[in-house]
Amino acid sequence: MEERNDVVASRAGRKVPMVSEGAEGRLREIVETQPAALVEVDAAGKILAINPRGRQAFGIGEDEAALGTPLMDRLPEPERDRFAMFVEQVCEGQPASHECAIGGASPRKISSEAVTLARGPDEAPAALIVATDVSRMRALEQQVRRLEQLHADREAALAAAEERARLVEAKHRAQAKRVEQVLARAKQQLGQRGPANESHAMLSVPAAGATS
Repeated sequence: MEERNDVVASRAGRKVPMVSEGAEGRLREIVETQPAALVEVDAAGKILAINPRGRQAFGIGEDEAALGTPLMDRLPEPERDRFAMFVEQVCEGQPASHECAIGGASPRKISSEAVTLARGPDEAPAALIVATDVSRMRALEQQVRRLEQLHADREAALAAAEERARLVEAKHRAQAKRVEQVLARAKQQLGQRGPANESHAMLSVPAAGATS
């Protein structure tokens, strides 16, 4: 992968089968042009091999020594234990993934998947980590969530406004019904009082030709 002193042939001191120069060149070209970061680490998290994208993803300078150093040291302090568990699980053959923010003022979201690599008969398995910068994807997802929340808030506000309008309308109908009931009772009372008042008026009128 990277660090030509011979990472393909020695990998931090490990002996591996030699390949032809042409095959090694093609393999190196494939690895180094991968859009994702590729990092091979042992069970302790020490870097055994890394490609240029791997350096970029984990903030390792081009001229900075990487082989044999713990990859966890490139992560924020709170993430190191979780990353160590991730590597341990992968080296034990268990599926695992890891994601964290790397960087200072403008952190990048790095998502890591890994597969177990079998090594020599006397060596413990290693983990091949495939890391991808998902910062843009996460930013878009966050924007979508904000828009969905805004839409939900608007829908809730609209529903609340419709409910308030319904309650106001129901209140007005109830008030109108009470007014109608009051008017109906008033008319009924006036109707009951009408004949008695007329009889009283007739008794009060003097008879024709009566003298005082």
